[in-house]
Amino acid sequence: MARKVKGLVFDAGAGIAFFGDDTAGGRIADLIADAHEAEIPLYMSVMDLAELWSVASSRASEKDAVGIIDELEELGFKFIDIDRNLAQDAARIRMKNVPAGANCIACALAKQKKADLVTGNMEYKAVDSFVNIHWIK
Repeated sequence: MARKVKGLVFDAGAGIAFFGDDTAGGRIADLIADAHEAEIPLYMSVMDLAELWSVASSRASEKDAVGIIDELEELGFKFIDIDRNLAQDAARIRMKNVPAGANCIACALAKQKKADLVTGNMEYKAVDSFVNIHWIK
């Protein structure tokens, strides 16, 4: 029997690919559509949101970045604030498994939500023993 996915956590790279990479973007769109059909929640940490916003602003404009964030909200993404518990979990992951910065936050969020992580960043290989990963590249 297939494992029931309880949620999907997208890192900034997945967001960037969704809006800018035809091949990976199509796979991500399918993943989001399947999640909607199965009523699986979609998450992104505010740290990854900031990174996505920054990249979108620098590649296009602030207005385009706002549009991207609005579109994610329309797709049902929940943006998760970094509280003390999430920060501590991220620090523990960082100390043991190496992913840096926002990557630790995304891992900790996936762990807390018992969700799968959506990414193309190979740095997450260090955590695939305890976080299920949907590789997009």
